[in-house]
Amino acid sequence: MFKQLKLVILSTYLLCLPLSSLATLVQPKLFDLRLIPEHDNAEYWAVPKGTDRNEPLMSEQAQQKQFQRMQENWFAPWSQTTVSKQIEKEAYPRVLASIVRGYRNEIAHGQSCTQNPNPQYPVIQSNYRPFSCEWLDNIVANANYPQFDALTYNARNRAIITHNAFVRVFPTHDTYYRRYKNSGRINPFDRMQMSVAWAGTPVYILGTTKDNAWHYVYTQSYSGWVQAKDAARVDDGFVEKWQHSDDDLIAIVKNNVSLNNAETDNYITQVGIGAVFPGRQTENQVKIKVPVTDQYGIAHIATVKLQNDERPTALAMPVAPTRANFAHVMQGMVNKPYAWGGQCYLNDCSLELKNIYTPFGVWLARNSKAQVDGLRKENLDSMQNYKQRLDYLRKHGKPFMTLVYIGSHIMLYVGEDEHNMPTLYQNMWAVHGKDRGSEKYMVGQSLFLPAEVKNTNVYSMIHPNITSHFWLAHIDEPQ
Repeated sequence: MFKQLKLVILSTYLLCLPLSSLATLVQPKLFDLRLIPEHDNAEYWAVPKGTDRNEPLMSEQAQQKQFQRMQENWFAPWSQTTVSKQIEKEAYPRVLASIVRGYRNEIAHGQSCTQNPNPQYPVIQSNYRPFSCEWLDNIVANANYPQFDALTYNARNRAIITHNAFVRVFPTHDTYYRRYKNSGRINPFDRMQMSVAWAGTPVYILGTTKDNAWHYVYTQSYSGWVQAKDAARVDDGFVEKWQHSDDDLIAIVKNNVSLNNAETDNYITQVGIGAVFPGRQTENQVKIKVPVTDQYGIAHIATVKLQNDERPTALAMPVAPTRANFAHVMQGMVNKPYAWGGQCYLNDCSLELKNIYTPFGVWLARNSKAQVDGLRKENLDSMQNYKQRLDYLRKHGKPFMTLVYIGSHIMLYVGEDEHNMPTLYQNMWAVHGKDRGSEKYMVGQSLFLPAEVKNTNVYSMIHPNITSHFWLAHIDEPQ
């Protein structure tokens, strides 16, 4: 157990270290958060003065419709019908070949792989040196892509994540950084990183590397490579106890929650907001089922007991969509650093919203475009006047129920500030300066940000000069 824990800690350290070292290469201009006094106060925004803390922000009918969809998607990797359709729809051989081709072209940068790397190479390793095609060839050989040519459903490939797993584009922990096109600076986002799968996430194993170290898995909303040690296969008995028992689904509503086996007190793993387990809630205690792996890679169920106080740790789903509950969940999320693809177990813009809404029984897809596609959406790209956009958001936005999509970024409308300025919750990287040729100002965290901040020289995130896209999507109106 201790050896396995050391491996988890070591792999996390190695994956996160290059991000911090690269980020210090050039010190960016920082956006002064002191200009927004309540940028990290979820209570202030979710429960404005004069409002009822227990007011539901979504109807019971809408929430139940969302929760039904969430359960269908959550357990989709264990459904023969769904997996079979996914295999047919996704056409994995073509998709995976396209991914390899794209990365190969980027590494070669318009040259043959037999030539020396172009001195203007657009991608680099964590040691700032260019990648070689040999590096990619070795990974592809280990991935054994021919195994995906004739996929069919096999119940023995049902599995579950037992330790929080990084989901990777290729079966490697090597980090892959791109340069900004104009400045040549390094973009500190590891483009091998896709997402994070919490412990307790059902998956389906589509393939395994030749060295048996990685599985290519289908999850509720994406497919990618996870370390084999982080997933365990499940049988009919496990599925029956996990999915079809009389237990509720329990949502974790705090971050950094350690799970210890109730019988042995041994540490199992640590989870946060967005994780889901079957279990039962009493007045002050929650019992949840947590997956553990035996020596043969088969999943078994351990019981974990969690205590609830005034700020609960775990609640039966769907959690009532009240102002008070949104304040509690979001206070655990705000002020956390931004990280592309869930790197270092942190969030990007879409993963932030996905995790926030999971306790409320709302299923959001993994990327921003797919998130709005699953809801009633309004494509307002033709609205290229900034004032019109602000006025429309004030009139038609529903606090905590309206997503704002601007092409490569997604945010949550939470209401208006004291100056009647629409305010957006988001996990974001940077804001744009207004001066000609101005660089971005680093934000790099989750926060409540008015669309326009007084006494600053930065553009609003919804300004037409920044984005031609302006869509609204309504969480209380699922498709």
